[in-house]
This record gives sequence, structure tokens and C-alpha cells, in this order.
Amino acid sequence: MGNKINTAIVDDFTVLDLAGTRKSGIPVNEFTVTLYNPVGSEVSGSVTVTISEVADGNYRVSFTPTSLGIWKVVIKHPTYFSQGKENSYLIFNNDIDSVDDDIVNLNGSTFTAIPDMAKETSLIAQSGVIATILVDVTAIKKIETGRWKITNNQMIFYDDNGVTPLYTYDLKDDVGNPTMTNPFERVPE
Repeated sequence: MGNKINTAIVDDFTVLDLAGTRKSGIPVNEFTVTLYNPVGSEVSGSVTVTISEVADGNYRVSFTPTSLGIWKVVIKHPTYFSQGKENSYLIFNNDIDSVDDDIVNLNGSTFTAIPDMAKETSLIAQSGVIATILVDVTAIKKIETGRWKITNNQMIFYDDNGVTPLYTYDLKDDVGNPTMTNPFERVPE
């Protein structure tokens, strides 16, 4: 089954100590969970995210996505993964089983009426590729259509709000010196 809008996403994860031993019995309130919607806004306060222990150091996170696109969950624990574990979920209008049997894949070929398990596996694999492409296209669109500014020998591209910097490049002349006029190259900061 696919990730369908307004349907709970349930995902399991394992907690291991430094020796690789599963850690059970961790109070769920020790985890910090941050949820991001497809436009990158943190929505943990408005969309309920739950964590529960399944068994033997296996835990489960769940939430219900309210819009289409790629949702991201970041789970942190101060002892076992302070940098966070994260996963992304591509949300569709329909679940994979209800998608029309005649689908054009990314190579342009068509497949029809394949067994459910093969269809689901193929679509899930494609959804990962689609999710990657969607992230890249979204970034390109922000660069091409959004606000940018040249200041202090740097070119800064901003997010949709026109305030948050997304990418900053140092501008150099043809001999590598910082420049505000006639840049020869841009170098990621």
C-alpha cells in the first residue's frame, strides 16, 4: 500500500546502543520528533506525531499527512542518536493499489496488469526516484523564480518567503578574486 493523503503513515525504527544491542524500555517522551510538510515548514505542533515501543528495541512513529508531496520526520534521542534519524515519505492522492494499471514509468515504457506485489514494489521503487526528482525540481524552481541578491561579493538565493537564504555563492573574477562586477564564476560558500 502506498502513502495516501489523510491516511496514517506508520514507520518502524530500531534503537541500538554503541555495542549494537537493541535498547528497549526507553520512555517515549525522551524522543524529540520534528515533522516537516512538503513546503519545508515544521508542523509538529499542528500535526500529531506519535512514538510507541513495538518490542525488543523496535519503536514505531506515526502521523497523518494532510497534503501531497514529500513529508520528512526527524527523530532524535539525546543518548542514542542526538544528530537524529530521518525519513521522507512521498504522499499521493491514492494508495498504490488504486493507481491505474496502465502506468508510464520513468523510461517511457508501459506496463499493465502485473501482479499486485510486483506492481507495488515497482511503484515504490519509482516513488523514491520521483521523490528525488521532485526535491531537485523544487530547488531549481526556487532558484529560477525566487528572489536573489548580490551583496558583499556573494550571490544569495532565497526561499519562497524571500527572507530565508537557501544557497550562497561567493562571486569571483577570472583570476579568483572576490568581485561584485563581471563575475567569472560562482563558488558555493
